Amino acid sequence: MDKTKEGNDFNSANIILLFYNWKDKKFKKEHIFHAGMAGLLVWLIASFVKDLFPAVRPFQINGYPPLTLTVPFSSTFPSTHTAVAFAIATSAYLHNKRLGLRYFVIALFVALGRYLSNVHFFIDIIGGSVLGITISIITAKIHLPELTKKLIT
Repeated sequence: MDKTKEGNDFNSANIILLFYNWKDKKFKKEHIFHAGMAGLLVWLIASFVKDLFPAVRPFQINGYPPLTLTVPFSSTFPSTHTAVAFAIATSAYLHNKRLGLRYFVIALFVALGRYLSNVHFFIDIIGGSVLGITISIITAKIHLPELTKKLIT
C-alpha cells in the first residue's frame, strides 16, 4: 500500500473533522458511522480494482521522481486516497450540506495533491472520485438501521 504525505495529511484532516463533529454534536453518531463505513468499503473496493487492472504510475513513465515521502509502486487506478476522501465528503454532504461542502474542499485538495505529486494520472483521480461518490451514495441508500443501531450504541 502506498502512503504519501499529501494524501495522508488531507485524509487525516477529513477523519479528524469527522470526530470533531461527532464530539461537537454537529453530526449524529449514525452519520459518522455511515462516513466511516463508506470510507472503509471504498478502500476495499479500490484495492481490489487495483489488483484487477495493474497500471504503472506517471513517475515510472515520465522519469520525474514522485513528490512523496515514500515511492509507491502499487497499481495506479483508481486513486484510493481520492476515493476515500470523496466517500467521506459525500457521506457528510448527504447528512449535512454545509459541513459536507467543507469535506469536499478537503477531498479536492487530496485529489490535487495526488495528481501534482506525480503518483496518479488525471483518469485515476476521476476514477477515485466517481468510485468514492458512488459507494457513499449506495451505502446511504442501503442504510441498515438495525445494524447501525447495534454497532453505534
